Amino acid sequence: MGAIWSFYRVLAGNKRNLKLECIKKDGPEIAIKRLMLPEAMKGLYLGECLDSCRWGSMTTCMWPIDIKGFIGIIQKWREENNDNLNLYHEYPIGELYNKFELPHITHDSCPKDKTHKATLIDRIGMKRCSYVESKFIRPSFIVEYDKGFDAHSQTERKEFYEEKPYKPEYFYDDNGNEKYYTDQDKFEEYEILKEKFDNEEPNLEVLYPCYSIISDKNLTLPLETIFTRENVSRERGKVEFMFDGWDVAYYVQRWKEQSKDRKDPPLFSTRKDYCIHEQPARYIN
Repeated sequence: MGAIWSFYRVLAGNKRNLKLECIKKDGPEIAIKRLMLPEAMKGLYLGECLDSCRWGSMTTCMWPIDIKGFIGIIQKWREENNDNLNLYHEYPIGELYNKFELPHITHDSCPKDKTHKATLIDRIGMKRCSYVESKFIRPSFIVEYDKGFDAHSQTERKEFYEEKPYKPEYFYDDNGNEKYYTDQDKFEEYEILKEKFDNEEPNLEVLYPCYSIISDKNLTLPLETIFTRENVSRERGKVEFMFDGWDVAYYVQRWKEQSKDRKDPPLFSTRKDYCIHEQPARYIN
């Protein structure tokens, strides 16, 4: 998708909304503050309001606000306009797009390693890779550390490795003989640990489940997740999409349509997510 509708409107000579022209004349930051004034967006299209408070280029549009604040603008518009679907956009989705879908994760195979074949469905309905790597470690020398967030599985991961005894530092004399300059007790302690290390069997099995998400097509996506996955900005406090404010209105509509009743789907996510346009390398060579 691209920022096509706003450009089309200009080329087609559509009349500009004088109220929004006044709101946006001093730049996006001021425009956002003005839109948040009481009833500033009442009776106006959601797409046009969102398009009035952004910077734009031929490839992306940027709003000087974080995702939660961005959702706040949308929620204020919905309150002021009783969430009137007819005011989301000038045209129904089907008249401008043959297909307009939410950014679900969909892979044909494991995105981390395509040789992984086994899969599972987790408790919330996501299809994941169930490949498990196994390695054996000497139990007396195991070290645990936080590996950080894994984008493929969207989980915080821990790693375990085997730490060999640290040999005290030494230097050589003129004849090439080792001369230890740490105290003798430390060297003796090292020799005891080294002997233990050499004699101990690596019999503790450590399992590393891949758990990469293959598909979350069956899940209801929070609005925050939708925007996070489409946000290509690397700057804190900014939202940048490869489409304009008019298309944002379509995303809000598709978000709403996930609900089978009148209750809104969740606005905010309880899980960390990432931009789908900047995923890690898909396959291991």
